[in-house]
Amino acid sequence: MGSIVYQLTAGDHDEIDPLGGCLSIADPRIKSCCPEEQGRVTSALLPDMVPGLMIIFPSQLMHYVNPYTGDAPRITLSWNISAGKIAGSPNPELDKKPAQLTE
Repeated sequence: MGSIVYQLTAGDHDEIDPLGGCLSIADPRIKSCCPEEQGRVTSALLPDMVPGLMIIFPSQLMHYVNPYTGDAPRITLSWNISAGKIAGSPNPELDKKPAQLTE
């Protein structure tokens, strides 16, 4: 499985909370995530998500977004992709049979 993140607008930069709204990726196999001890995550990768940037990475990497408290809109689109079919219907409401008309 893969994850995709696309940045439309970055929002406000907050001097008090510079990590606000930042995408963070962490994994013990990434050397820069474990500067203190091999295999122990103490840091995260912080891609510079500028408007128009798309990043694709394996879904199994731990990833998260720090809370954003700015006033300007921060718009990011994200997807998870898989080679296999996901069980269930994308919209169960459309699978229902039309209600019987009563007179």
